[in-house]
Amino acid sequence: MASSGLLSISLGLWLLTCFVAAETEPYVPALYVFGDSQADAGKNNYIPNCTTRADHIPYGASYFPSPTGRFTDGLTALDFLANCLGLKFCPPYLQPDANFTTGINFVSGGSGLLDTTGKLYNHGARKFIVLNIPPMGCTPVARLLVNIIEKGSCSWLVNWVVEEYNTAFRSYLTQLTQKIDKGTIIHLNVYDYIMNVINNGEPNGLKNTTAACCSRLGEFGIQRSCGNIDALNVYCSDPSTYVFWDGVHGTQKDI
Repeated sequence: MASSGLLSISLGLWLLTCFVAAETEPYVPALYVFGDSQADAGKNNYIPNCTTRADHIPYGASYFPSPTGRFTDGLTALDFLANCLGLKFCPPYLQPDANFTTGINFVSGGSGLLDTTGKLYNHGARKFIVLNIPPMGCTPVARLLVNIIEKGSCSWLVNWVVEEYNTAFRSYLTQLTQKIDKGTIIHLNVYDYIMNVINNGEPNGLKNTTAACCSRLGEFGIQRSCGNIDALNVYCSDPSTYVFWDGVHGTQKDI
């Protein structure tokens, strides 16, 4: 079968190339997004009784006039990707009166992917961009858990599990490219990109690479979310100097 094979590149290189080669016309007709809270555009806002939300201040404060449901201070990596492709930001599925002609964001924070997601190819999808898992062992939450044993370190165990998964995931994608006809899979290496940002962030203005900008009081931050949940939350004065927005998610500056 004809196949373009698997293209594996850094997230940073992809975004840089995309911005440099930006054209007036979109690269693709539409973008359909699946994933977890790292790419959520606010679908959970429309799910009754859902408690995993980012619809309160200060989420989105670095870019949007009001919170949109994104689990960061501004744009997500998928927002930057849509912009690079010449498309509008993908509206969340379930948003009333949304225009879905150029894409839909199906992401729901706290969820994952179903086996049926892989059937998109059978419905005509031919270009896929997939991201591996970032170094979750270096998030403020993981650092707090390991801080008692080895001060300031990432959790080597969490990162080891992530690395094992990423290795197996890339192997699976390589095999998958041999089975699909006239399809393209681009594998974005988020893990190495984020790790490089964490290790070399200061020259680029990211002075704090370990703690959460928005969190509870205490070293690293001790919860995943932030905002108007209770009075113990603290919001840093300049998110653009932080890699992490809350205990798990990054700021828009680390993209």
